[in-house]
Amino acid sequence: MWKPKKTVGQMVEEAKTRIENLSVEQVEAEIARGDVQVVDIRDVRERRKMGFIPTSTHVPRGMLEFWLDPTSQLLHG
Repeated sequence: MWKPKKTVGQMVEEAKTRIENLSVEQVEAEIARGDVQVVDIRDVRERRKMGFIPTSTHVPRGMLEFWLDPTSQLLHG
């Protein structure tokens, strides 16, 4: 039987070493320059509850790879 080698906490901490978190001001500056696309991967209920960046593209996390795969039957573009 397959057994995970890392806890969720360990995987999150590892992922955090490979990403850059931006402040609100940094995101605003990037958007103002016009050379970025903000992808919001939160659940639709969380977006409704907490709000969203008006220029962002919503792609639910569970669908991200499918929607980006041009051969996917679930492609949304």
